Amino acid sequence: MNELILREFNENQVVYNYLPEGKGSPGEVIYNFMSGETIISERAQNDNYGRYGQYAVRRITEYIDKQNLPMKAIQAWN
Repeated sequence: MNELILREFNENQVVYNYLPEGKGSPGEVIYNFMSGETIISERAQNDNYGRYGQYAVRRITEYIDKQNLPMKAIQAWN
């Protein structure tokens, strides 16, 4: 489970924090409008293998594609 929190949105980029299992220090995912690239700029404290960050990248890319940026979202998977 990831908690996604929109931190910044401007003409250059979208920045989300992601918080694995709702614990620890958040990580940061940035979507750059110029390059069209979504990256994990900072891994969350509880994201030892980067799995949570990759899930966040995929979900945030979907948000961009659908032009729907929620302020806060919970991401869950099996």
